Amino acid sequence: MNKLTTRTIKHYLPDEFTDEKPVNLHDCMFTLKDGSHIDIGAMCFRVFSERVSRKTDDSPNVRQVDISTLDTNRNLFLANLIDALRSKPDLRPSSKRTHILLIIQFIFWIGKHLPGFDITVKEHVKNAYIEYTKWLFHRIKLKDGHKLKMKNNSASVCQKVARSACSYMTNQSEREIEFWGSAIRWDDRDSFVGTLTNKIISDDDKLKTYAALCDFIHQTWCVLIEKSQNSISVDQQILVFDQGQIGFKKLYSKVSVAALMSFIGATGANLQVALDAEIDKFEFDQTQKYTRLSGTKVRANNKTVFPEFASKYLSVWKKWLDIRNFWLQRYGFTSNLAFPFINENGLVTPMPSSMTDRSKANATFFEDFYSITWINARIWRGFKSKLIGKASENDIFASADMQGHNISTALRHYSNRNLADASLEISNALNAVYQSAIDRTRYKPTISVPIVAIHNPNTTTAIGECTSEGSLKPYMAEGFTLFAPIPNCSVKETCIFCDKYAAHADSIDIRKLLSLKFLINELGNSMPQDEWSTRWASYIYRIDEILNEIVGQDPSLINLVDQIQEDVELGGLDEFWLDYYETLTHLGVVA
Repeated sequence: MNKLTTRTIKHYLPDEFTDEKPVNLHDCMFTLKDGSHIDIGAMCFRVFSERVSRKTDDSPNVRQVDISTLDTNRNLFLANLIDALRSKPDLRPSSKRTHILLIIQFIFWIGKHLPGFDITVKEHVKNAYIEYTKWLFHRIKLKDGHKLKMKNNSASVCQKVARSACSYMTNQSEREIEFWGSAIRWDDRDSFVGTLTNKIISDDDKLKTYAALCDFIHQTWCVLIEKSQNSISVDQQILVFDQGQIGFKKLYSKVSVAALMSFIGATGANLQVALDAEIDKFEFDQTQKYTRLSGTKVRANNKTVFPEFASKYLSVWKKWLDIRNFWLQRYGFTSNLAFPFINENGLVTPMPSSMTDRSKANATFFEDFYSITWINARIWRGFKSKLIGKASENDIFASADMQGHNISTALRHYSNRNLADASLEISNALNAVYQSAIDRTRYKPTISVPIVAIHNPNTTTAIGECTSEGSLKPYMAEGFTLFAPIPNCSVKETCIFCDKYAAHADSIDIRKLLSLKFLINELGNSMPQDEWSTRWASYIYRIDEILNEIVGQDPSLINLVDQIQEDVELGGLDEFWLDYYETLTHLGVVA
């Protein structure tokens, strides 16, 4: 049985641009710019406590360790981690803290599940990454309500941080490490709409959620500033907040998240920009017919940006500023931050991004209290155009995808026709939609694909081969238009549109391509045909184009293609795509 004890911390390493650090790092703490400390030295021990020890006031953030398990070979890994943290001065302390804590979680998991782990052996590191990925996938698939259940997005972040840790251990690029195991996809990203996981969030969902956020800001303003009411009510539900310290803290936590998310929706800003925004002035000049300056400023790409929002949001924004100023005065703070927050050390910092997570209490509150769908920051992007009436002849909540709406409307017009004539015309219309979806994604009728002979385990992907050299820089292959799916290394199916994509003329890549094609066709059974064509026709056409290129290189493979296609249709999918197929089946997306 391991004996855990509290060790003495001898070094506090500041987060500043320097390469100075002690030779032995097992007795070190890392000090972030907000003054908080993290016990990174504990990772030099094969056995340490999962939680921070708070038994003594002298070392409140120190983890207990088993002194006998000190592994000096971990010094290099820790040194690389420290250098990486120090090389990013613009990264917020809260982001660095999250990064470090997730690495500690990964190292703790290794110690618990892989007792023979040797950090100097690359195969051990690779195996740890693979097994950790399997563990994360397992947690994703657990039933809702299970204490170990993990959301896709959380698991995706954990895996990404584990890649960074493996890079610090092996000095290999994260790009090479990404090929070691199946990527855990971020399921709410715009580029994933309608791909492999959740249902689409509609404009109506966004409207309802936006209205709920604005209503909560307004009612909080009435309680705290105008003092015209002492509770917040929705559909006969009444919420009364204790005016004491705890009640006020809870209310501010909720209203600040509502303000942040509605601000993102109104400005189109990304989450990081919004969190770092500072108050520049309390004037809101009109910039265009439907927009005004928000009075905030933020540093982005080494320049100062002044976000603007839809004019309709101005009254809500002013009420949030009143609440913000009231909060600062109550605690006796001064700050230029648009969304200030008090951290664990009593300092005013930007709000932690984790407060906006769907799994957190604030999101759960809004979903339950207002009966709405919580929408994360990425999905809010583009909502600004709805507010300023740029879509569908000033119908501000119409879908941005006008082609899709026109198609659906056209098909509905057939409902009053003779059945035989209607079915023929609908069939012709759907075929036209399918072909149009292909034509609009390319300006060349044929787009070639390099066929390579050797499988490189470091660059083999879920769909073929990546020929990129050095860092990953996906770029659209020549011949595709801007309407084609944008290549994204984290979205494996988009690789076939990348200029770095190549295929092998063998059974392995043929099975991968046919497995993806099978999966896409299965998705067609769960959505309207016109909608499926608009999203997926270009993928099917591209896969067939690649297979034709493979057969063109070696005509003898045509029989192999037929055999594998039959095998795939009977369930013999490539292992990577089989995982996704089983997940889709489990979620009920495909039957």
